[in-house]
Amino acid sequence: MLAGLDPRAWHVTRDVAWPGRPGVRLGHLVVGPPGVLVVRTAAWAGVTGSRGGSLRGDGTRRQRDLQDAAEAAGLVATVLGPDAGPRPAPGGVAVLGVLSVAGTSTVTGWIGEVLCCGRGDLLTVVGSLATRLDAEQVAELGGDLTARLRAPGAQAGA
Repeated sequence: MLAGLDPRAWHVTRDVAWPGRPGVRLGHLVVGPPGVLVVRTAAWAGVTGSRGGSLRGDGTRRQRDLQDAAEAAGLVATVLGPDAGPRPAPGGVAVLGVLSVAGTSTVTGWIGEVLCCGRGDLLTVVGSLATRLDAEQVAELGGDLTARLRAPGAQAGA
């Protein structure tokens, strides 16, 4: 899914544990030029689309998946500190929730504070985001954040 990202410009950590929720995974932690992306995946049969600000997959509302993606990004922002988030303070780090949907998706764009797209569109969508970090910042932040979230007993704000 993310193998097409240039490892010189992107730091990808797969299968990151969700601190405080044993057995639950944040998803993929991706640090790159746009900032930090917390990529969660969903595999629904059928067509995924949106209507009236609501995500639908398999003919069912999927608001919980959107909430989980936003919550996961919020947790990572908390780990980074008060200047991080979807709309960071000047000099802060952008932390974005991304929901990547397998199957047929007609959704590419923002639903609330979550960027949604089909799995096949993920690299294009991620590559189109504004650049905020240089390669040195990506490497430093990626290594630091991965270590903090992978540490035994990692907690938000630790």
